[in-house]
Amino acid sequence: MFPRRRVVGRFAAPPPAPDREGGYVIAEAAVAIPALAAVALALAWVLSIASMSFALGDAARQAARDLARGVGTDQALAQAAAGVPGARVVLDAGGDPVVVVASREVSAPIPLLSGLSVTLRQSVAVPREWS
Repeated sequence: MFPRRRVVGRFAAPPPAPDREGGYVIAEAAVAIPALAAVALALAWVLSIASMSFALGDAARQAARDLARGVGTDQALAQAAAGVPGARVVLDAGGDPVVVVASREVSAPIPLLSGLSVTLRQSVAVPREWS
């Protein structure tokens, strides 16, 4: 038997083309899904770096303000270090402007890239208050 052809108007429609894209969708998804996951992780890491930078700046600013007002050095630096876990807070030279430097290393969020890290550093200078 002959296959039946669909007739549109006066002309017969051509037979459908064979499906040549079978399997490509799976291959594209196998590449796209991990790529999207990697982009999402990179964005999460950038957000964590930004928030850590703000926290370091706040801690350094608070320590410099306290030191400029005459609070003890150890107490002010300890409070700033407690505000940002893992941060290193240092008083830079005892001159007229009080300079406090806070730094911390932020590593990649996945174990595969554990060697990749960024060191953040915030420095704040505040003039001493004389009373």
